[in-house]
Amino acid sequence: MKKILFIVAFILFAKTGIAQISFKIENITISNVIEEYARDDYYNSDFGNGPFITAYCSIINNYNDTLLLLTSKSNTTINFKYNNIEYNIEPYSLSTPLFYEQDSIIILPYHTFNFAFNAFLFFHCDFFDKKYNVKKIDSTKEVIEILPILKVKYKDPNIEIITDEIKNVTVKKILQIYGN
Repeated sequence: MKKILFIVAFILFAKTGIAQISFKIENITISNVIEEYARDDYYNSDFGNGPFITAYCSIINNYNDTLLLLTSKSNTTINFKYNNIEYNIEPYSLSTPLFYEQDSIIILPYHTFNFAFNAFLFFHCDFFDKKYNVKKIDSTKEVIEILPILKVKYKDPNIEIITDEIKNVTVKKILQIYGN
């Protein structure tokens, strides 16, 4: 009986601890919502990968114990659903050096860890016909549908957390013209 009570208490404690961790997108900057070729004889491999985003995220430890992130064994993805298909895009650039320089990061009680990453939002998502003869792609409709449900997930062997809000959206440059 004591063993069952211990297991139940441990599970409740673990769930309470995870609930004390907040993961937020503080700001997401979007550019290249509309992509266009200026010349017929020009090709760029980034064309059709959708808007370029920079996400500035915070992991907030509102718990009275330290939080250990095993960054060397972690995976961060951008998650959204479009046309009833789930997409999990891996960012290609985590701009926080700690993700590369250390095996783990410790977040002290009541402290915040901030990091940022870049990604093409539609990388490997075949939303558009990207054949050579396409001259312009406008992904405004897709961005408007995806942003309210976009999440970032951080996962390592000890923890899995998903963002619960996007605090701010900044549109930097709507039109990207390739081949000027």
